[in-house]
Amino acid sequence: MQTWLIRVDGFRRRTGVGTDGALWRQVQNRLGNSRLALLLIGIIYIAIVTWLVPRGTLDADEGFYCAAARRVMQGSLPYRDFGYTQTPALAYLNGLVMEVTGFGFVRQRAVNAGWALATLLVIYRLGCVVGDRYPALIAVWVTTWSLPWIYNAMLGKAYGATGLFLSLAALAIYEQWKYRSRTWLFAIAAAIAIGCRLTIAPMLGVLWLILIWRGPTIRDRVWAIVLPLVMGLVTLLPFFLADPENFLFWTLEFHLSQTLTRRGDGPVGELIRLAPGAVILFVVSTMTILVRFRQMRFPALGLYLAVFIGIAVHLSLRYSYGEYSTPYVPLLILVSSVILFHWQVLRPFGILLLLAPAMHLVGVPPKISPWPDALPATAEFVQQNTPEDGRILTPIPIVAYEAHRDVLSGLEMGKFALTTELSAKRAHRLHLVTPETLTDFVVQKHAAAVVMHVVNRRPTRWNFSWSVPSFRQPDATRMQRFNDALRKHYRVAFVREPFVVMLPVDVGSADAEQSEGKPLNRDSAHL
Repeated sequence: MQTWLIRVDGFRRRTGVGTDGALWRQVQNRLGNSRLALLLIGIIYIAIVTWLVPRGTLDADEGFYCAAARRVMQGSLPYRDFGYTQTPALAYLNGLVMEVTGFGFVRQRAVNAGWALATLLVIYRLGCVVGDRYPALIAVWVTTWSLPWIYNAMLGKAYGATGLFLSLAALAIYEQWKYRSRTWLFAIAAAIAIGCRLTIAPMLGVLWLILIWRGPTIRDRVWAIVLPLVMGLVTLLPFFLADPENFLFWTLEFHLSQTLTRRGDGPVGELIRLAPGAVILFVVSTMTILVRFRQMRFPALGLYLAVFIGIAVHLSLRYSYGEYSTPYVPLLILVSSVILFHWQVLRPFGILLLLAPAMHLVGVPPKISPWPDALPATAEFVQQNTPEDGRILTPIPIVAYEAHRDVLSGLEMGKFALTTELSAKRAHRLHLVTPETLTDFVVQKHAAAVVMHVVNRRPTRWNFSWSVPSFRQPDATRMQRFNDALRKHYRVAFVREPFVVMLPVDVGSADAEQSEGKPLNRDSAHL
């Protein structure tokens, strides 16, 4: 590595392209100070999001996030009144915004895309503070071209908001404000970030230690210890006190129960596919640190350590997915860029990152599927054929909310609401449903409509392919009883692949089945 860097330095000196050259200084200064470049990045991001928001593959989690946001705006309390697998802050953040925009598939994604855009602005400012405008601009440019990152950040999940407040917490460490002001910013941002996603706690813990260490006086350091702790308790403690058993189940036990039954080293490969350029930059910056460690004494090293620990914790969890590292991607790109371009000899090569974004970040394109196109038509049919106060029985709650309907109690978590391993009493206590509960719903016609989705023209076992909390296969015999009851009491009324809508057999005519495209096999459609 050292030999290669010497050769790079020799090339720079022979060609005159370097920090000592007037031409390069002019290019670097213009890029770093260019408002036009920032405007271009904003336009590119908005164009990508506008194309991707209505087309990106529908994710199973989007429904329960939307359900939670709507529930809390109706006065319900997470955990006590309904199941919710994350800490509660995002439900209130998105719920407040969607009270204005309306609740639904595209609206929820647009809100999260807004959080991601704000993240880019924070990342740029953070880059200017821990480095200078040149690596800050490159980091934002590279992040903007990361289509898989944009896809995950704008999904109706927690990644967009978590990434924003995680970045704000990092900015609070290094911003040039008074220490007390930065402590307040860190405390608020960290509390909201951990209130959106609990698993980012390790990175926040490292940042918290850095904040304390950088305190100018003992009194300031005590303040930095106490204030974030108090803000964290204010954010989470009321929900714990309202229902300790449910809070601990949904935020801890639900996730810990899966660690011995799922996955392996898959998250590493998924992280590479999520942001290949970020991984490459990280590897190169790590090599630079190893070679030049004694010469490196600047703030980015602490941020590097925090990001590294945050990602390492996610990758070490057996139940994890590579997409769980989405909130870290902009910070990973930023800290790698700052470290690389802190060494002056490498700064001219940053122009390659500006000229060839596809080379390092686009990677695997975001998933596009027919789901988003089929969703509006399916939601319209449900809306037209169910009463306004009708409740929907579905493992994909986003369809119900797109139709301005609610789901039956216990199904807020959609695909993650079924258990065949817990007793009926405990399942009810934890806001879960059993096959017997589902059977009662269809026999007593509590569901105004049943909405399923199919894969390869066949239904996916009522879409419950696992049992909570272990994610093992559900009990087949008990599920078959529910399937038999569903076939007896409900009929297929509408098909727009991949969605199937079933109505009670006594609603309308049995000959009124509607279908768009090729008809489904009736036996498989009826389960």
